[in-house]
Amino acid sequence: MEQEDIVDMLQDLGCRKIKVLRGNVLATCPFERNHANGQDNHPGFTIEITPPGEKSRWNCFACGERGLSMGSFAYKVKEILGVDLTVPHSEANKEYKPQLALSADWSPKKDRWWKTSKPLSLKIEDFGYHYRTFPRYAIERGLDEPQVKLWRLGWDDHRRRLFIPTFDVDGALAGWTTRASRKEDRPKYFHCPGFTKENYLYGEHLWDPSLEVLCLSEGFFDVWQMHKAGLPNPSAFFGQGVGSQQVYKIVKRFKKVVIFPHNDKPGKVKREGREFSEKAGFRMAEEWKSALEAVGIEVILAPVIRGKKDVGEWDIQEILYVWREKLKLGSLCNDRL
Repeated sequence: MEQEDIVDMLQDLGCRKIKVLRGNVLATCPFERNHANGQDNHPGFTIEITPPGEKSRWNCFACGERGLSMGSFAYKVKEILGVDLTVPHSEANKEYKPQLALSADWSPKKDRWWKTSKPLSLKIEDFGYHYRTFPRYAIERGLDEPQVKLWRLGWDDHRRRLFIPTFDVDGALAGWTTRASRKEDRPKYFHCPGFTKENYLYGEHLWDPSLEVLCLSEGFFDVWQMHKAGLPNPSAFFGQGVGSQQVYKIVKRFKKVVIFPHNDKPGKVKREGREFSEKAGFRMAEEWKSALEAVGIEVILAPVIRGKKDVGEWDIQEILYVWREKLKLGSLCNDRL
């Protein structure tokens, strides 16, 4: 579906904050009544811009409504909004030309939306289209096939992005992230709108509290590489500050945390009017160390390896050497070794 047709249609449906980004039209969701408080303040609804004759996929990252064609979108508009969105079909060129047929008393004003709303609900089964193609990119980055299946990694074949679901400690889908497979693609990581990263630790659904120790770093590849090396309970905090829910989950289950800092390039920061050179990875590791020690957790900071920015870049022998020889924690390795 072409750009100008999408924009016109969304405007007629009362969508706001409409913009074009990387082959998609983004806007607030037309199905706002499905959202908390009956409104959508962030543009998380997308429709693909496609040439005439090609179907346009559409998706709301917040409320979960999605489809593979404008026909399915028209059905949902009529079902949820009561608006007759007709989509004539030309057999000659198979081109969809949407036109709105609004009833006389319909208006896209906020005070006309239903007052009821349903909570955001995600299920991994809703993302089946990401599992039609095996994510070879993950294999190229060092994972093996059992890991791909264990972490439920998928693949967005259209955008060439790795699909990474995050599950909570009970195994329910809490959110998802996509990772660019090409250096020129931006953003490198995209987290779904509404995903409260500060409440979760990546990998918590596979925790084994009987081991009493948790390995913590910043990123997905760190977790996968630590898991491959057999380290206990590898987890990541999404490269952000300490969340109270994250700390609560840890203190309930573990006595010791080993933090693997990121050895990134130093950047300039200002404190009290003075400029300092600081490595963000080290600062974040110290923040986590302070927060965990404050609640009685024993914290060990692992050393870094010169020339490698994170544990995700270490090879297995380097991880095991640091674990066994530098940290003297060999007895706490996963029994898979």
